[in-house]
Amino acid sequence: MNTEEAVLLFHIGEPLDGARAPGLAAKRKLLEMEGGVMSQAEAAARLGISRHALDKRRVEGKLLALCLGPKDYRYPVWQFGLAGIEKVFAALGDHDPWDQISFFLNPNGLLADSTPLQMLKQSSENLTAVTLAASSYGEQGG
Repeated sequence: MNTEEAVLLFHIGEPLDGARAPGLAAKRKLLEMEGGVMSQAEAAARLGISRHALDKRRVEGKLLALCLGPKDYRYPVWQFGLAGIEKVFAALGDHDPWDQISFFLNPNGLLADSTPLQMLKQSSENLTAVTLAASSYGEQGG
């Protein structure tokens, strides 16, 4: 399933479609950024683990997955291969997956207006700064 098909799972002919359109467009943009998303089977194959092991990592907060339907999770491609990303997920705590993806992909004032993802891709030495920004994400002034 491609990104456009995945976003269509959010609605089909519902009465509030017009009101939801801006939110759906924002979600579509997040899904498409930095390489898009992959299915459960693709993510499990990329990591060389079973789908059960993949699901366990998702539940434990070690992988970011977006629920697009009953038992249909999509995994942002950009999270794979980033050293220390689990520490950032832990620092984000109880933020829902959409908030977490927004944290990674949007500029952050605590990171000189770079995105956390840019910082992590630049150098593993940025992990501490990104983790600190994650721990204050959503707080007043953070």
